[in-house]
Amino acid sequence: MRATIQQALQSIFAGHGVDLTLDGHGMVALGFSGDVIVTLEVPEHGERAYAYASVVRLLAGEEAGAMRKALALNLFRMKQPDVWIALDNEAMSLTLCTSLRREDVSADALARRLEGFVEEIAAVRTALREGSEAEVISSLHSPLYRGDDAIVFRT
Repeated sequence: MRATIQQALQSIFAGHGVDLTLDGHGMVALGFSGDVIVTLEVPEHGERAYAYASVVRLLAGEEAGAMRKALALNLFRMKQPDVWIALDNEAMSLTLCTSLRREDVSADALARRLEGFVEEIAAVRTALREGSEAEVISSLHSPLYRGDDAIVFRT
């Protein structure tokens, strides 16, 4: 998998005069506009690669609200496949993550996934920083959630 990712990265960025190489741990940091740094990690014997980027730092006293927003976004809100928000406890930040299957790592497929991931990062940052908790929750586009039409199970 590492060799496939390495070839795809070289193909994608060859025209930009950049020679990207995975380090000894199978990792590389990719910088994009808008202060976005995506780390791509390819486990040595894995069947998947992972990409992740910090989307917002948690401020003291605001953790609970940010976590509620993040959980609401995780509920069928992401446009890209296999994308989720996770807590980076060491950095006290919320991180957007995705996993890439072997079929997602041709040069064209990887380029599309990275572009979509960067767009998703921007959308999540906006929702987490600007939207109120109610706005984030009410903006869900899931057929399972329709505002006040909630299904309640009682035991």
